[in-house]
Amino acid sequence: MQMTVTPMIDVEAYLCEDSRTVMLSRYRGDEQISTEYQSLPLPITEEVFETIKSEWEHAWEETRA
Repeated sequence: MQMTVTPMIDVEAYLCEDSRTVMLSRYRGDEQISTEYQSLPLPITEEVFETIKSEWEHAWEETRA
């Protein structure tokens, strides 16, 4: 029996210039497989975004795989 291994999905999150939109790019290996945008109810600073960025990426890796 041969098993097929699916590469892990990685997510990179970016805060857009309007400070209210987050761009989430999903990758399988080196290949970008999708880009999504999520609007925030209030603008946030780059500093605040950086403190929650890794948690955000991890959550999207888990829910969007």
